[in-house]
Amino acid sequence: MSVDTIRRAGELLCIWNPDVFQLKASCCNQNFLLLSDTIFHSFECVIINVYGPNEVAKRREVWECLIRLKSIFLGLWCLGGDFNEIRTISERIGCFRRYRGMRDFNYMIAQLELMDMPMLGRKFTWCNSQDREKWSRLDRFLLNHDWVQTFNFKLWGLPRLLFDHCPIILMEDGRDWGPRPFRFINAWLLHLNFLPFVKQTWSELMVEGWAGFKCLMKFKALKQALKQWNMEVFGKIEAKLKIVEDEAHALDLLAEERPLLAPEQGRRKDVRSEVWRLSKMLKWTWLQKSRSNWASKEFWSHRPKLSGPFKNIGGAQVVEQLEAVFTEEAIREVLNSCEGNKAPGPNGFNMSFFKKCWGIVKYDVLQFMREFHQNASLVRGLNSSFIALIPKSDSPSGLNEYRPISLIGSLYKILAKVLANRIKLVMPRIISDVQSAFLGGRHILDGVLIANEAWQLSIDWLAAFTGIWILAMWWKVAASYMVGKP
Repeated sequence: MSVDTIRRAGELLCIWNPDVFQLKASCCNQNFLLLSDTIFHSFECVIINVYGPNEVAKRREVWECLIRLKSIFLGLWCLGGDFNEIRTISERIGCFRRYRGMRDFNYMIAQLELMDMPMLGRKFTWCNSQDREKWSRLDRFLLNHDWVQTFNFKLWGLPRLLFDHCPIILMEDGRDWGPRPFRFINAWLLHLNFLPFVKQTWSELMVEGWAGFKCLMKFKALKQALKQWNMEVFGKIEAKLKIVEDEAHALDLLAEERPLLAPEQGRRKDVRSEVWRLSKMLKWTWLQKSRSNWASKEFWSHRPKLSGPFKNIGGAQVVEQLEAVFTEEAIREVLNSCEGNKAPGPNGFNMSFFKKCWGIVKYDVLQFMREFHQNASLVRGLNSSFIALIPKSDSPSGLNEYRPISLIGSLYKILAKVLANRIKLVMPRIISDVQSAFLGGRHILDGVLIANEAWQLSIDWLAAFTGIWILAMWWKVAASYMVGKP
């Protein structure tokens, strides 16, 4: 929602996520945009985007209008924007001090019962960018006290760069959640040095022990190496893209003035190719973002085997299929069936990494699968998982309104899917034809619908039978009456 600009007045624009912010009513003029809404269907509030006029008298008219609207929109108020006014003399340097404007502004804040959020990161938000610099704090957020009690807000002043005003951002949650878990970035696959780096790092890692432990420690070391490689080699995609885009633009402008020389034409071709490559990297990065302690072992001396007739699953031939050694073809089938951009588990490597680097990690993964087939054991920590809470409703208020899911590691996911594909071979023989729940192609409501149809059919049959019986008795009585009549 927006308010168009008039002359040199600033344009007002409000954008929100409808899943978080549910708009109920709005009101606007050339100097403010008021939104009455509910946050997460429970927090009634009024958010106002403000642009204060340059003249003191007109600003006072806007403040008076907001005070009158307070009796109409009764939610908890939050005002933010360019008020074009200061609250105290200390908020201005090198500028004319207008005490009447400050009094009007502070009177409005007191009438609306708002508090001025202290700004972190800088002291002023406006500068005239001239030789005799003038500084003022004109941009701010004013909140009702209940906002501060409900949310842990922090107000930050950001770098000013090219404009006279600096952006400000009101953020919630200043808690330290600890180090962020590692996550494999699919855009790394597009870098020319990625595969050689992974191959060299993987081959140089010498780990002794069971295959599962070796895989675990190698992935852990590779994770640290990729973090360092990302900072030193891969770098910031946006910054690199901006540099090559500027160079491509400069070459285009030069081509408009005169024909390019052969070296310049070759350079422009290389720059355009680099722009395309970096743009694709950036696209993959944003696509992936839109989506999202170990070392001991336990094992059996002898792997458990299936024993008994098992007539339901088809006999000894099916048992041999279930106990067969894991093949590379079965593992590749699992990898190809998995989406590469799903949220990874604790080790941070998704399926895109395994698909692209299969030739590098294949030997260790196959050895891990063979070891599990022989010992039926996993290194402790290999099946570790993240527990993620998925809300069941729009505004959950307790743990019972969340559905927990486990984000397992990539190696454990490969093993589990290979085993699941094998079990699929015998499940149709074991599951009854009348079972309708938790099966592909069947629905839990099928049983209810069938029972309802059977009940309705029995009622219809009983009604029809009852009607025939009554008709037969009526004819019997009528016949007896006619026979007995003289």
